[in-house]
Amino acid sequence: MTASSTASRLETLASALADGLRAELYLTPKPGLVDLMDNGAHLDLNLHIMCRSIRLVDGYLQELASALHREAGHEELIAIGQYTEQKMLRQLGSNTHRGGIFLCGLLMVSASRCNPDDPQALQESVKKVAAAFFAGRGEHISNGEIVRRQYPAAGIVAEALAGLPALFATILPILRDQQTLENPRRIYLALARLMQTVQDSTSIHRCGEQGLILLRQAGERVENCILSGNDPVSVLHQINREFCRHNLTMGGIADLLGVGLGYAGYLLSSANQDQD
Repeated sequence: MTASSTASRLETLASALADGLRAELYLTPKPGLVDLMDNGAHLDLNLHIMCRSIRLVDGYLQELASALHREAGHEELIAIGQYTEQKMLRQLGSNTHRGGIFLCGLLMVSASRCNPDDPQALQESVKKVAAAFFAGRGEHISNGEIVRRQYPAAGIVAEALAGLPALFATILPILRDQQTLENPRRIYLALARLMQTVQDSTSIHRCGEQGLILLRQAGERVENCILSGNDPVSVLHQINREFCRHNLTMGGIADLLGVGLGYAGYLLSSANQDQD
């Protein structure tokens, strides 16, 4: 690819990823998460705050795309992400889309080193970029890190080092299979599969092992409802009430779904451009 083509693809991917985070936010209802209906199990978040957060992520991704185009160094790329995290915490009082910043940044950097239109090539690039990033990362104590010490397979680190299987092996095949389920049922099916497979560190931090059990059971209920040909909305409302009672949420899964929606949207846009 030419330099101008690479820059254009990165800008398109950046916009698509921000749109994916918005699509995840607006997906309603969602168990334990902020959506158009309520704040889920979050006392400190609401739709307005989450929208402001996505605008910050959008600006970050455009800045990152520009930096990657001019081949900025590793330290500068990390600094751009860290500054966005600090700005988010300062302006919103919460880390809201911290996971989204990392996941989107990981995809952007990985996409700059391969053809992002090829999911297999992008996944391999993700593995290499993640390995290099975490090899040079100092010890950082966070809620996610505390959870990972007890559950090594939980959280964003293990997911990234494995090449984001939740994105490439779970979300993407469902969202691209347009012959089986129509939107938003395909999106809900992807969400249900994530609930059954991802070791969400937010859920573990809030509710321990029981949180994962509730998450798995809820995901199975949603999937069975969809595959039986039924509308999952009433089931999702019920599960949301259950999650709120348990103070259970699934921030990691939400970030993964948003990034998956964004990358699937990018692939669709790229395919349409190639046909024109």
